[in-house]
Amino acid sequence: IDPVLLRQGRIEKAIKVELPNAAARSAIFDIYTEALIRNAALHQDVDINNIIRRTEGMTAAHVEQIGRLAVHAVMRRDILGRDKFDITEEQTEALEVCNRDFIDTLSKLST
Repeated sequence: IDPVLLRQGRIEKAIKVELPNAAARSAIFDIYTEALIRNAALHQDVDINNIIRRTEGMTAAHVEQIGRLAVHAVMRRDILGRDKFDITEEQTEALEVCNRDFIDTLSKLST
């Protein structure tokens, strides 16, 4: 933090927030994949334990972002594989986020 911001009358207290442990990262991941599970959009090949291990050292915001970006990845892949951009509701409901989507997202965030 810029020392100018820490002067009296601005930010007077600094609070250190530790990185989430594996259990906390798993709970965060569960929150952001709950809708995928509820809507049967999470492919059975997803290895949640591996994903949690690979998020060691990441913030809670990073873990949340992994879930969101994996959904974007499957949508992008589906759209790019089509001749046109029209997609029916049934086709949308058939999309599944697979392990590869999470691994690719993790790789992008790690670089």
